[in-house]
Amino acid sequence: ARVPLQHLAVNLASTGRLAALLSPSPRLEHRTELRLQRPGWGDVSASNIAVVMRSQGDSWRHKGELDLQVEGLRVGENDAGPQHQTLTLDLDRRKPSLRLGLTSHAGLKLALDAALAFGRRARALRCDVKGDLPPIGALSPLLARAQLPAGLDPSRLALNIELHGTLLGVLTDIAADGTPSLAPAPLQTASFEGNAVVDARGIRWRQDGLSINLPALHWQVESHVDGPRRSVHSNLKVEKLTVRMRERRLSFADVSSDTTATFTENWEADELELKHLMKVRSLKQRPALPYPVQDLEWTFSARRKPHGVIHIPDLQLSNAATSTQLRARGRLDLSDHRRRLAVQGELEQDLSRLAQPGLLESSGKATVNFQVASPDLVVFRTLSNLVLQNVNVRLPESGIAVQALDGNVPLTENVELAQGQVRLLSDIDVNPYSMLRFADQHPLLSRSGFISAASITTPHLSIAPLAGNLSINQNVFAMSQLEMGVRGGRITGQSVLNWQGSHSTLQANVRATGVQSSRGEPFDGNAAVLISGKDR
Repeated sequence: ARVPLQHLAVNLASTGRLAALLSPSPRLEHRTELRLQRPGWGDVSASNIAVVMRSQGDSWRHKGELDLQVEGLRVGENDAGPQHQTLTLDLDRRKPSLRLGLTSHAGLKLALDAALAFGRRARALRCDVKGDLPPIGALSPLLARAQLPAGLDPSRLALNIELHGTLLGVLTDIAADGTPSLAPAPLQTASFEGNAVVDARGIRWRQDGLSINLPALHWQVESHVDGPRRSVHSNLKVEKLTVRMRERRLSFADVSSDTTATFTENWEADELELKHLMKVRSLKQRPALPYPVQDLEWTFSARRKPHGVIHIPDLQLSNAATSTQLRARGRLDLSDHRRRLAVQGELEQDLSRLAQPGLLESSGKATVNFQVASPDLVVFRTLSNLVLQNVNVRLPESGIAVQALDGNVPLTENVELAQGQVRLLSDIDVNPYSMLRFADQHPLLSRSGFISAASITTPHLSIAPLAGNLSINQNVFAMSQLEMGVRGGRITGQSVLNWQGSHSTLQANVRATGVQSSRGEPFDGNAAVLISGKDR
């Protein structure tokens, strides 16, 4: 940026008075005025700028004032109008204390009132700060030069900040010349007794297909000290939050987050406890999804042990709109360069709450019991069971209905997480009893499962009843000891689907007894089928 020196006019005037020169603390009073005509810097220009600085006092107590007036301010093509700001300072080295104030008379209505005072007896620094930054509007291009993130839109951003409290355990003294003396280990002994409140408005972010609009935010933090123990409580409230991701839009309403952290001054070696509660009154999605979200609640507690093990005794997630409940507990071991994880939990769903008139009729209960373990946070091994209890599903438009479906389906999935990619591993344990009858092999399996239904109806086929042993191991879907009633007869057998995309294979062995044709003729027979997508 260039300064147009050919049009710049400068006028500088200063007057002052110095008294008590031979005393230990001489007094000074002065006034300095600087006037600039037609100043500029790049695309920022003004017709006149007047800067007046005043100060009075001695080397122990001094007061100062800086008054700035700008006329005809322009930022690019925008007229920013007149600006008039006054900064005041009050320094007392005997207490010691410092007070700063900022007052706006015209233009951008900035406000600041900051007071710092150090108590030598308690070795405590008292802080009281109030600040107000209104929307800067036409001055927003100036913030772009402060190297703010490119995606942030500062034109409507407004902040209101309050901080009141006492800082302990950091400073032991402040010398007469203002030099602070720090505690031997300030990171361990530091503590703050007080609170801070932040109110933000007009937060907008847009970058690479992602946009975030946050009209208002209220954040309050309280910190307390009780001997060696410290506690920090954070409460965040957002009335509305809109997130756009290319063709999808998410609208959150009444979001609140409540977090409490408890620790000691020796936080690296002692136990640390964290409790968190988050609530979302509603979440609307465009395009709309068939899963409504309302009165969402997320809560968990965690304890970090001194040796680096993190326990999560209670984690819960619930969605009142669909009666979805997730409960889990586990531990993360980061001690002695370990990276181990173990989690177990349960996911419950009341299927009647997923019903949609004219599209889906459902009832019953589905539960997933799961275990997740990882020795290195790279390979994750999961064991889970899908439990179905008296499930009834009907799709009126497609003519599909399932009645009285019960089951316990074991699932085994092992995945690898590396370089941000998830890969399904291929280490599969084969069931050695897959050809035996359901009743004969069921007691021999450590993770046995079953599935049964009173009837399954489709536009082309009706099955009543159905029973079998279904399991899912990695990408292999196995149905063994299958028995189902079809067209007055019975079909038994087993099948295995090895899903490999376009190279998938299906193997089936089927026996039919008394199955009637469309003319009522019975059919008995056996069939062995092998279908390979790779050979097509």
